[in-house]
Amino acid sequence: MIRYWVSNEEKVQYAIYQRLLKTAYQKEQPPEWAGKKFLEKFNYLPPLDWRRNSVLIGATAEQQKKYKNYLQKVAKLGNLGQEWVWEQLCLELGG
Repeated sequence: MIRYWVSNEEKVQYAIYQRLLKTAYQKEQPPEWAGKKFLEKFNYLPPLDWRRNSVLIGATAEQQKKYKNYLQKVAKLGNLGQEWVWEQLCLELGG
């Protein structure tokens, strides 16, 4: 994905959000956790397109499967359903 930055500040915020999404994955928190943390820090929610390739960039098929399993686990704990899992995968993979 080609990304055009409005400012260096936006570029830094994007990088912070990417780290937050990876942390959410590592801590088995829903991706929305990263959005809430970003909101607390910057007083606005990050654009949804910032989710694309946040965790799975360059991932192997095995890593992609682990990510899907993570989403399914989070969905089950939060009573969110398979539609939520699909939406999250689409945000990550650009579907």
